[in-house]
Amino acid sequence: MNPKVFSLIVFLFLIELGVLAQGPNYRERHKQIEAEKIAFITRELTLTVFEAQQFWPVYNEIQQKQKALINRRVALSKRVNSADDMSGKEAEELADEIVKIRAEEATLITSHHEKLKKVLPPVKVVKFYMAEHQFKNYLLRQLRHRGGGNGGGRR
Repeated sequence: MNPKVFSLIVFLFLIELGVLAQGPNYRERHKQIEAEKIAFITRELTLTVFEAQQFWPVYNEIQQKQKALINRRVALSKRVNSADDMSGKEAEELADEIVKIRAEEATLITSHHEKLKKVLPPVKVVKFYMAEHQFKNYLLRQLRHRGGGNGGGRR
């Protein structure tokens, strides 16, 4: 798997874990993170009005499909916790499903890359990927700063 694809998948998983760790403030914290990410991407890409009109629907589609895959992966992770009690066949089916989801994530990233290339100039596609990476690093620093995400949602 491409290291950038893997990195994005890990990033999405970390976001989900970080958000889940917030407990009752889950939705509020998730909205705040998403708003920060959108502001960060907007600032980094310096989109024209036309580019923004083309880009944000593609971005929203990417996010929606990635969230569905993350939800499937989270549901699978709950089953992994009881892997010791599984039969060999059940474990094999679970492993196959995990690999299937990873393949779907890679396919999703590839297909949306093609869509991004249709709505943004190549330099801004690269800037988008860099902005996502930088935002991931920002979130990881915030989690570390708060002691692994147990800082009560405050910065």
